[in-house]
Amino acid sequence: MRNLASLREGWDEIEREERRIEERENLTIEQKFSIFLSLINSLAPFIKKSEEFFRRDRVDYLIETQSRLRRLDEWRKKQDGNTTEPT
Repeated sequence: MRNLASLREGWDEIEREERRIEERENLTIEQKFSIFLSLINSLAPFIKKSEEFFRRDRVDYLIETQSRLRRLDEWRKKQDGNTTEPT
């Protein structure tokens, strides 16, 4: 019976989470954005503490992104047959 009781408790938690999700679906954009900003605000100290740890990865990612964008631009210019920006 213990397993059945824990299963019921787990199911109750799932139902509570479903209700929370349904409530969030009915929020306005402003309410959702307010929640987002409060989450960012609460996570800010952790983001700041981890910034140095992830800095090298972010720099490498930005370098790779710039390289890909440069290659894409070169390819696009070859496809267009000119070097002017489209209007």
